[in-house]
Amino acid sequence: QNNGSLLITKRKGDQKFLPGYDAFPWAKVNREEKGNGMGDGMGNGMGNGNNTSSNLKIETYSGNETGFPAALVRFVKEALGADMLELQESGVIDSIHYMGNNITPGFDVNRLRTHYYLIECTSEFSLSPGENDSPISIAGWKTTEALIEHFKKGDLLLSPAMNRLLFAMAENRLN
Repeated sequence: QNNGSLLITKRKGDQKFLPGYDAFPWAKVNREEKGNGMGDGMGNGMGNGNNTSSNLKIETYSGNETGFPAALVRFVKEALGADMLELQESGVIDSIHYMGNNITPGFDVNRLRTHYYLIECTSEFSLSPGENDSPISIAGWKTTEALIEHFKKGDLLLSPAMNRLLFAMAENRLN
């Protein structure tokens, strides 16, 4: 989030999961990221809420849980070409808040525990989506209002969880 602008991505059409869907940046947690001291292997991060082994400073609203910051850092680097630690150290990333997690319903074929972060930036930073094996074809900055307008026109394809998150942000229910 940058002064009301949100980073939105579009998944490549050849992806097995949600091909062509629009989403806020996400990351699949790799096996090694589950057992590196920043998670308990069950999708629950156990960081100290202030400083992870990657030195990324994360504030929390839910005790000391920080999700999986290693997966977040890796994904942003691989998929968007941006180094979160450098962006935080340079002041482009003002703050990172771990918002919590959500598990997809039991009837869903692909059960996922999604960890949500609010990353507040002082300015937009350059992105390089679609390079290498990135699952992202396009990434850019849009206001919440613009995203909702695109959604209502049918120009934005969101999963139910992303849909709820976008409308909650628009109604300022996340503060």
